[in-house]
Amino acid sequence: MITSSKVFRKLGRNASSVLPIRHSSSNPIVFIEGVRTPFLASLTDYQHMMPHQLLAQAYTGLIDRTGVAASEIDYLCAGTVQQEIRLSNIAKEAGFEAKLPKNIPGHTVAMACISSNQAVATCMGRLATGESDLCIAGGVEFCSDQPIRYPRTVRQLLMKAPRAKTVEAKMEVAELAKNFNLKAFVPELPDPREFSSNEVMGQYCDRLNAMFGVSREDQDSFGLRSHELAAAAAKAGHLSDIVPVIVPGREAPVTVDNGIRPSTMEKLGKLRPAFSKDGTVTAANASFLSDGATACLITTESKAKELGLKPKAYLRNVLFASADPMEELLLGPAFATPKLLEKTGLTLADIDVFEIHEAFSGQVLANLVAMNSDSFCQKRVGVKGKVGEIPHDKMNLWGGSVSLGHPFGATGIRLISHAVNRLHQEDGARALITACAANAQGVAMIVESSDHRRALDHRHQSNMLSIAAIGALSHNAEITSSNLRSGAAFDNIKASWNQALKLGDFNTKLRCDYDHNANRDFLKEVSLSGDLMEAASADDVRVSYDVSHDFGGKNTNVKLSAHTQGTTLSAEYDRNDGVKEVSAERDVQIADQEVNVQPSWLVKAQTARVKLMSKLGDNDKVSAQIDYDTNGRSSSYEVGYDRRLEEGRDVSANFNPDKKQLDIDYVDNKFENGATWTASASVPLENAGSNNVLDAAKLTLKRAWSW
Repeated sequence: MITSSKVFRKLGRNASSVLPIRHSSSNPIVFIEGVRTPFLASLTDYQHMMPHQLLAQAYTGLIDRTGVAASEIDYLCAGTVQQEIRLSNIAKEAGFEAKLPKNIPGHTVAMACISSNQAVATCMGRLATGESDLCIAGGVEFCSDQPIRYPRTVRQLLMKAPRAKTVEAKMEVAELAKNFNLKAFVPELPDPREFSSNEVMGQYCDRLNAMFGVSREDQDSFGLRSHELAAAAAKAGHLSDIVPVIVPGREAPVTVDNGIRPSTMEKLGKLRPAFSKDGTVTAANASFLSDGATACLITTESKAKELGLKPKAYLRNVLFASADPMEELLLGPAFATPKLLEKTGLTLADIDVFEIHEAFSGQVLANLVAMNSDSFCQKRVGVKGKVGEIPHDKMNLWGGSVSLGHPFGATGIRLISHAVNRLHQEDGARALITACAANAQGVAMIVESSDHRRALDHRHQSNMLSIAAIGALSHNAEITSSNLRSGAAFDNIKASWNQALKLGDFNTKLRCDYDHNANRDFLKEVSLSGDLMEAASADDVRVSYDVSHDFGGKNTNVKLSAHTQGTTLSAEYDRNDGVKEVSAERDVQIADQEVNVQPSWLVKAQTARVKLMSKLGDNDKVSAQIDYDTNGRSSSYEVGYDRRLEEGRDVSANFNPDKKQLDIDYVDNKFENGATWTASASVPLENAGSNNVLDAAKLTLKRAWSW
């Protein structure tokens, strides 16, 4: 796939607009339950119903499932896109249909495919300010009955003719009638083009796929994955958010989605492009027109306790973003997600479940490429660096919009419900939901499982007194502060505790790392290291080990090393990826210069790496790292230089041509009271001649001490 900076320079230059919503007070907002009707392809079993009837059955299904008294609900908010003219406020009309108390106020929102996300965010805002105590947020779309109208000439003629009483008015009607012919009776079907760009979303997706190097095979494979995972989830009973729908005139209620159709790559490959002659988007790798409704019950933690409701999750953060509809129409997740993660201090390792809206298979894959690009995230989104590679084994494991269906106004809550239910099913702590929408908008949201609340809430309840206590008991600690150019602020404190142990005949060291970052786990990592086999002489073999468990990333890493006659051989394994790396290390003489050589093989990345380091005199070191990707047949490198200014004071610089960035570190171990100060700066070099280089540089200050 294409990931070069040329792609991102080609994209629009307008800065994205971002709106964050955060609530993490002592009375957090909680998600009680989410439900949906079965999602059906348009013009099937729901075709003779009306959209408010679908949403009403989602409302009643939610109330029946939670057991909450309808009289306790104090606000309704629902999202929809293609509005039935008689149902301009469908949130309320559905409430009437569901026989909810008539004194419950409510309104309808429209934000294209993220309309129900906006409904949830709207309710979160009301709960956060105390305007409401218990809300239903919902969404609905009914593509079986779309607004089809007469051309404008006919509409004006029909409106003005009955009102024409004066001569002037009658003359105006006569003038309109001149343009009246049989063609005037040809109805105007809904125009699928974006109003601002005059382009169909599927056509843009074809362009997007070409820009990001997403192939037809990539898209078909992802679409097939979506259908297969949805079928497996349905068979296993995981799609428990579905509530049955009673269809007038039909004997049995509708209880299952009807768009899940696993196939084969061979059959998918025979389908014709759906939007462009030479395009790669087809009916099988895109979502389909659907009917369906969703609803969820959200409140505050204190209100939930008062009513005896058990929260499933905590709604932590929501962020909406907007970009250029001409060049970034479907890249909403790539704008919203990096911003949200940077604002919360989270990384991909902190996320257990990902739910990404599948408008098109190619749209998802292109967003994944963009989020894994430093160039895109830094230049277009304006964050420090790339999000990273979102693991497919944590993403959309119950299918997505390509297979389940995409009722535009309802999908957002389906994403949230699946994320929450997956957290419980997979014993996860935190989920990220993200989606694209028309107008080049996007949303990203963080939710946390109620089952893991106690561990996660250490970050909200800790204070400076607990920090001091941890620091006093630790063998060493550090405080980090960043962005000094715009004003320093306390960012984080880390502490570690080390203890030498004797386990049988083996000498072992236990280390515990504590991380107080506002969005990290309390205990970050525990590790054991030592020798399994000690060497009696230089010719003997010494075997060492290092075992660590990362509580944030839920991963265990094991490294075994054998040392003999100046050579070290190592193998590293972790629970998520299996064998991760094999490496060797040895000092060799090259042209009268002693060079430390470290060749290694990165198994998952299929990359060969060589690190070289050599001293130049007593105070200088030079280093180089060369990577060769055997999959892409490409290579990259970085070079480094270290100089000891004086005893206890060092400066180092590293340059990576691919990142076009210079990293500089200054370490001072001679500060007062045995403290160590580290100053780090990352300076972008691509526009080295511009005046904003210093403004773009990131500066971090760290103080560490030990006792």
